[in-house]
Amino acid sequence: MMSLMAVLRCQDRSYNLRWFRRCCSNQSVKLLYGEAGLGREPQPFDAHKALLCEDHSGSRESWQAISLVTEMKQALLARFTAKPDLSKIEAFEAAAAELTRRGVDADSLVRYGMIGEILGPVFVVLLIDKILPQSDSGDHLRGFGVDIEGWRSLLRVPAQVPESNDEFTSLVNSTITSVTPPLVNWVGRARLAALVSLEVPDGREFWTRANLPADHLTLVTEYRWLVERLTETYMKSWSKASLLLEYRYRHNLQPMSFPGWVLEARDVPLGDVTTAIAHRAAVEWNPLSDGPPRTAFMPAGITEHARELLANGRAMDAAALFEFAVRQWPNDVSARNNLGFCLMPVDPARALTHLNMAARQGYEPIAVNVYNRMCCHVALRQPRAALDVAEQWWKEVPYRHDQPDKTLWLPSNSGWRLERSASAESAIMELVLLVTQDEGLQNEEQRWRARAD
Repeated sequence: MMSLMAVLRCQDRSYNLRWFRRCCSNQSVKLLYGEAGLGREPQPFDAHKALLCEDHSGSRESWQAISLVTEMKQALLARFTAKPDLSKIEAFEAAAAELTRRGVDADSLVRYGMIGEILGPVFVVLLIDKILPQSDSGDHLRGFGVDIEGWRSLLRVPAQVPESNDEFTSLVNSTITSVTPPLVNWVGRARLAALVSLEVPDGREFWTRANLPADHLTLVTEYRWLVERLTETYMKSWSKASLLLEYRYRHNLQPMSFPGWVLEARDVPLGDVTTAIAHRAAVEWNPLSDGPPRTAFMPAGITEHARELLANGRAMDAAALFEFAVRQWPNDVSARNNLGFCLMPVDPARALTHLNMAARQGYEPIAVNVYNRMCCHVALRQPRAALDVAEQWWKEVPYRHDQPDKTLWLPSNSGWRLERSASAESAIMELVLLVTQDEGLQNEEQRWRARAD
C-alpha cells in the first residue's frame, strides 16, 4: 500500500481512502469521544450542535434562544458563500420573528449585535482588488446581485493599487477611517432587508453627516455581548468589550438589559472570563504603539471570501487575504491560523510556521490547529513529528469536543480536498492510525487503538 506521504508528494497517483470514509462511522472513534461514558469532563458549550438538535420541520416556538440567534448569525454569514438560497433568508426572518415575539428586539440585535456580519462583505468589496490586484473582480458577490460598482463608487475607493506595504496600510487605514462612520449610520437607519442584501443607499443621504444616538456605543456593546454569549464557544472569540461586560454583569456592576431567560440560556464559567480578560490584556498590550486601527467588520468578510477562493483552487490568493489580516491585526490568532491553513496544500513548511505560532498564542478550537499541524508534518515527510503533536494533544486536552462542522483539508486521490463540514477530532484519530500503519509502528498503533476502545 502506498504511503500517505507518497500520495501528498505525487498527486497523480491513487490512494485507498478507507480511513477517510470511516471518519464519521468508525465505532472506535465514537467511543473515543465519550459515547461509552469514559468519564471525560462535560463537553463545552456548542451553539451549532444545539441548532442541529432543533426540530426544523415545525415552528420555532420551542427552540432555544441559543438556536434562534445562531440561525440568524449563520444566515448572515452564509448569504454570499454558496448558491443563492432563499431558505436561509426565510430562516433568518422566522428566527427574528420568534425572538421578537418573546420580547427580544431582533431588529436591534441585527443592527447592533451583528454589525460585523452585515458589513464584512462591504469591506471585502472595498479592498479586495487591493489585496489581490488584478486577480479578483468581485464576480462572486456580483453573482448574488450585490452592486459592486455602485458600492465602490459610493465609498470612493481609489483606483490605483499601492506598490508598497506601507502605502497599502495607509490606504486601508484612511479608507476605514473615512467610510466607517457613514456605514455605521447606514446600518442604524436602513431597512433590515436592505442591510441583508447590501442594497446600495442614496449617495447624498449616505454621506450626510448624522449624529449617532447618545446610547449607540452602549447598544453595540451590549447586543454584541449577547450575540457572542449565545453563539461563540470559546472566550478567545469574544471581543474584549464582551468579556468586560460579562465580568461586570456577573459582579452586579452592570444592570441587566435583556430578559433574564435570554442570559440564563448559557452558563458561562466566571473563571474562564477572568482568565480570558487577563490573557487578552497581556497579549494586546504594546508599550511602543497602539498599532493600526482595528475593525470588527473586515475579518468576517475575509474568512468567507477565502473559503470560496480555496474551493476554487486559489490557495495563494486565499493566503494573501490573511497575510493582509495579519499585517493589520498582528494579535489576531484566528487570522494567523487561517493563513497557515490556506498555505497547507501549496507550502506546508511556511504553513507550519504560522500554525505553530497560532498554537503558542492559544488558538481554539485546539483540535483544528493540532490536525492542521499534523498534516503539515506528514506532507513534509515527518511522520514522527505528526505523532508527537497528536500525543501532546491527547495528554493535555482535558476533554474531547467532537464538532463535525469545521473546514479542513482531507487527503484525496489528487492530494488534498477541502471539506467544509468535518470533525477535527475524528480526523486526528484517523490520521494517527493511518500514519502508524503506514510506518509499521505496531506498538503505537495498538496503543492508540486501545485509547479508542
